[in-house]
Amino acid sequence: MTTGIILAGGKSQRMGQAKALMVLAGRTLIQRVVDALAPLCDEIVLVTNAPDVYAHLGVKMVADVFADTGSLGGLYSGLSAVTHEPAIAVACDMPFLNTELLRYLVSVSDGMDAAVPDLSIPSTATAVSSTSAGQGRQAEGKRKAKQLDLHPLHAVYRRACLAPIERQLRAGDLRMMGFFDDVRMRYVKRDEVLRFDLQLYSFFNANTPDELAQAEQIAHERGEGG
Repeated sequence: MTTGIILAGGKSQRMGQAKALMVLAGRTLIQRVVDALAPLCDEIVLVTNAPDVYAHLGVKMVADVFADTGSLGGLYSGLSAVTHEPAIAVACDMPFLNTELLRYLVSVSDGMDAAVPDLSIPSTATAVSSTSAGQGRQAEGKRKAKQLDLHPLHAVYRRACLAPIERQLRAGDLRMMGFFDDVRMRYVKRDEVLRFDLQLYSFFNANTPDELAQAEQIAHERGEGG
């Protein structure tokens, strides 16, 4: 059994109005997220401090446990309220979620506390050289290869993450990935993700009017009606 967690606690300052309620191809952004999660989830938990706005969705709603703690606090609040685990955590402004990719993330989370996509491209700048300059370049290449492109708001979590997240929040550390070293992680590599979403549209966020216009173009290219 699986839960979907949708974070809708942001202030939408860059959009200028409630981004979750913006309409794209005939559906609001948040309805598109609910529709993508529904085939996978036995329940959906919406983290919001404005429940009246989203009452029409017919999903479980919870408020922030820790006020003004951003996405990390939202994840904690949602995960605290789940009935079933694992839980898929996504943002309310992701219009192109791929249900089959989410299903895969759930499947590879077995035995782990979290499964998070890592879309980094492996570095090829690690050629061996006998010169000191070449060795310096090789070391730099290795450092770049270790840089991750993680997407913690398109990920799967279990309740085992709650205690390390709470410690982090109480310490005033709001980094989304600050607790990863304290839990059992499954990093889902780029080549795994590409099997389901070649364009990586699943990770697209519509935070601004320009990004919403871009989403409209993508939806048109995908043949979605409006």
